Amino acid sequence: MVGTVPRTPDRRHWDCLAQMLMSPEEFRQYWSVTYQEMALICRCSLNPVNRWFSKGKDHREPEPHHLALLALTHGHWLSWSHEPGSARPLRAGSASIQA
Repeated sequence: MVGTVPRTPDRRHWDCLAQMLMSPEEFRQYWSVTYQEMALICRCSLNPVNRWFSKGKDHREPEPHHLALLALTHGHWLSWSHEPGSARPLRAGSASIQA
């Protein structure tokens, strides 16, 4: 956006960012994905994903950036699934024009 002045984020923006997190369990309740696919979404190897779902001493919590990637993917996939089919070619075309 040429010619616009950058805005300073206020408290509402930062609060919104903090709410953009989704646990792996929540994500899998909504989307039928494999652990390998979740690793792809979270940009990590399969080992951390396996640990997120393991019980006992091997269990690890996902990092905040993993939770954010799951939330972003969820939001994009929801938007995509609710988008009218006629709008998809328009969006795809505008993306190639901007590139």
